[in-house]
Amino acid sequence: MWHNFTERGKRVFQLAQKEALRMGHEVIGTEHVLLGLLYDNDGLITKILADHDVTPEVLVKEIEQFAGIGAPRYGQCPATGSGRPSRRSPRGRLPCRWGR
Repeated sequence: MWHNFTERGKRVFQLAQKEALRMGHEVIGTEHVLLGLLYDNDGLITKILADHDVTPEVLVKEIEQFAGIGAPRYGQCPATGSGRPSRRSPRGRLPCRWGR
């Protein structure tokens, strides 16, 4: 699955996974991908937020408040041999634990 992503795309999803685990979530959602983009140090997201008077700190707080924080999880979100998740969670989110 990951061979279809650019290096930046891989990095963003690794950061998104890290955020999902830090927040104690079992799935990677759009909020985690947004944080992955924010922490990628590309600068584009930070500029867009600044144009709308939103600081990264405010965005992180809003996401944490919206999505909630649980006990941090440890592990990773491996892909199945077929290159796609073996199951999907509700609302189209990617589970942090795929396969068996």
